[in-house]
Amino acid sequence: MIVPTTIEPLSDLLTEWADRLEKHHIFLESLVSSGGRIELFIGWFLDGNDGDIFTSGLLSKLAKLRIDLSLCLYPSEQVGEESSES
Repeated sequence: MIVPTTIEPLSDLLTEWADRLEKHHIFLESLVSSGGRIELFIGWFLDGNDGDIFTSGLLSKLAKLRIDLSLCLYPSEQVGEESSES
């Protein structure tokens, strides 16, 4: 699923998704217990310096749901050019 660019912090979106998935925790647990794996992949395209804080509460929610978090950062070419010029 692709989530459009938003000004909402990534951590808020993750919290919202974790809350939505909580009602499916029994299914998710059975999936992992039977040898399956759940991964939430996030491709974060950056135009400059950016960041967010994933609180222990958010990480705990994901852990209880047995969801692994995969975060891949994609800096823009402009960001790479700025760092090579310094």
